[in-house]
Amino acid sequence: MPPYYSTFMTLQEFSPKRDISLSSIYGALLINDFKFGGKYPVDDWENGGDYRNEWKNHDEWECIISWNQERIDRNFRIGWTQNWKEDYQQFLLHHPLFKECRVITSSSHISIIVPEYEITLPKFEYYEGIQSISIESIQLLKELSLSVWSTHAVNSIQTAPENGGYTSYKRIIESNLPFIEPI
Repeated sequence: MPPYYSTFMTLQEFSPKRDISLSSIYGALLINDFKFGGKYPVDDWENGGDYRNEWKNHDEWECIISWNQERIDRNFRIGWTQNWKEDYQQFLLHHPLFKECRVITSSSHISIIVPEYEITLPKFEYYEGIQSISIESIQLLKELSLSVWSTHAVNSIQTAPENGGYTSYKRIIESNLPFIEPI
């Protein structure tokens, strides 16, 4: 598995007034040639089949939104004894510039990840600072971030290479800096 570059979007904290519309957030990702690319993983590798059989003959995009929205609404967090199939459903975004762009949702954040080698210039295998990045690739991820920011459903957006980190939203409001490399 390659190292990933991440765009990390913190969702509103859970409270009785929390109102997060995944439909609007996910819809904001479909800009600048980004298209829905299907669920991830495509197949259940343990059993050799599609583990979302109940979605057959239904619109996959709508099923993913509905599945994840139900979990967001109840602040679902997968436990140690639960099967991974109960968790939020990941999906892919297709874009001509990226071979893989994955969207991962949880009760507290949404991450968009791409392999690091897809944001670096040809002579670099991994992210090695600002001199190693493709401005075009980073600009696309920045525009995705701004599109999601405009939904008012996220509190912070941070970016990081594989070996980077994130600052909790609580620490950001306490005047600590977010992790925003290289954006």
